[in-house]
Amino acid sequence: MKRKVLFFIFFILSFSQKFFSQDSLSVLQINELTSKDILFRQYQEEVQLASKNQISGKAVDLNLYSYNIKPKDTFFFIASRCSIRQETLATANSIENPDSLQQKKNLVLPVQDGLFVAEKPVNTMEYLLKNQYKDELEAAPEIQIRERTFYFLANKRFTPSQRAFFLTPGFASPLENGVLTSAFGKRISPITGKWKNHKGIDLASPLGSNVYACRAGVVYRTIYSDPTYGNYIILLHSNGMQSLYAHLDTIDVKEDENVNAGSKIGTVGVSGLTTGPHLHLEIIQSGKNLDPQKYLR
Repeated sequence: MKRKVLFFIFFILSFSQKFFSQDSLSVLQINELTSKDILFRQYQEEVQLASKNQISGKAVDLNLYSYNIKPKDTFFFIASRCSIRQETLATANSIENPDSLQQKKNLVLPVQDGLFVAEKPVNTMEYLLKNQYKDELEAAPEIQIRERTFYFLANKRFTPSQRAFFLTPGFASPLENGVLTSAFGKRISPITGKWKNHKGIDLASPLGSNVYACRAGVVYRTIYSDPTYGNYIILLHSNGMQSLYAHLDTIDVKEDENVNAGSKIGTVGVSGLTTGPHLHLEIIQSGKNLDPQKYLR
């Protein structure tokens, strides 16, 4: 009998070591999002219980779990495995778009669906949410996550426009300082002097200036010495979108390489058909060229 009691005490002590403190909440660390992980099974049971209690109008304990992101994890995979809405996972972790998932090392996994509205927003999505729900925050429960205060709005969801912003976010500027010298659309070519459709925009910048990825993605193509575009890069993003960077001096990435928004990918040059150092930028979706000025932010 004494051995059984001692074993039970040892088990409890060992199990409690898997807890860690996240401000005022205790958070359980899940190692794998599979049924083999006892904590993941427990998490799934709490998610189901929270859903049932919410539907029946019963009080729900907003417990949090934690998970270290694996290299092959995607945002859709984690949300699906956890049976948690994407907006719940995104707002609890200050994730502005699915492409930025791998920039995080660890995720907080709530057991209840809803929106986490930041007391002090740090990105565009958080500002949008706080502005929309500012009149409801006073009555909402406060939760501390990674030394930040959030208001939890149970069962709230993104609006259609917020979801569109989340799934198809804007593109950051590819240059620290660039001057728009040629817009998208019909123009007189500075090379031939004839009217021609300009598939992107031209941003003048000094020779050798750094060129950055507008958005997270994968390096799809790196082309050298093209007669028109010179040295250029094509990045592949989510939702079938691509971005093209032409007339480069140097290309600093390789095909199939993952890049984050703001990663240096090359430098401004005069390669190909050009009258001076500049970056030619194109944004393409499903084979159709879009006006980059409508997407840059």
